[in-house]
Amino acid sequence: MPAMNRWDDQLWRAVWPNPVTGEDALYIASHACGVEGMDDAAGQALINDLIAFATRPEMIYSHNRRAGDLLVWDERATLHRGQPWPYAEERTLDSICISAQDSDGLAQVRP
Repeated sequence: MPAMNRWDDQLWRAVWPNPVTGEDALYIASHACGVEGMDDAAGQALINDLIAFATRPEMIYSHNRRAGDLLVWDERATLHRGQPWPYAEERTLDSICISAQDSDGLAQVRP
């Protein structure tokens, strides 16, 4: 039986067009573990550079939540990260996630 490696898990394209806007979006974040065709160090360096590019201050939206706020974003074009909050304070988060289908551009993310 051949040895398993990280590429056996799942391959995804790192750049794919949003089917609504046509704009290219990076599908990359800390979950990425390498770049096919690159050695580990070079692949990780590219991933780190792309994350640094996508998280420049002018690219970040940070929301100060207030009661009654409603936020909506397109998961196909958003890198989001939660921030810590005081655990002694109540925080309620309701979320709805609609699964992406091939018609949403998912087929273009798969190699």
